[in-house]
Amino acid sequence: MLNLFKVAVHNRIKDGYCRAGRVLPLGKSTLEALTAEQVAALQGDHRLVVGTPEPMEPNQEGDGQQVPQNGENGTPTKTVDDGALPADLNSLTVEQLKAALTERNVQFAGNAVKADLVALLADAVKTVQDGQ
Repeated sequence: MLNLFKVAVHNRIKDGYCRAGRVLPLGKSTLEALTAEQVAALQGDHRLVVGTPEPMEPNQEGDGQQVPQNGENGTPTKTVDDGALPADLNSLTVEQLKAALTERNVQFAGNAVKADLVALLADAVKTVQDGQ
């Protein structure tokens, strides 16, 4: 059985920073259902402040989603997740576009420009909607 962990992470870099297969919101968040390799990747990034990993109970699956805490002004920080892409994909950053494409297993060139990433993501979203 796979050992899963949860860990608190403070991202001081930028909103939408990607590490260990997760999109991190700016500020503090708690990541759940992380493998030991993902925890090591987070701890290996000197730009992040990573808390002590806590093992999750075997019956505590976690949702694999990040749970952001409220920002300084009391409003929740924004993240890219499967069901909440904005209608205007151009409003996303390149990093958020790449993260959304990676989550959907869409291949793209590492040097792809924003317009190409928007087109790929629009096609991926359309394909999913057509299949439903």
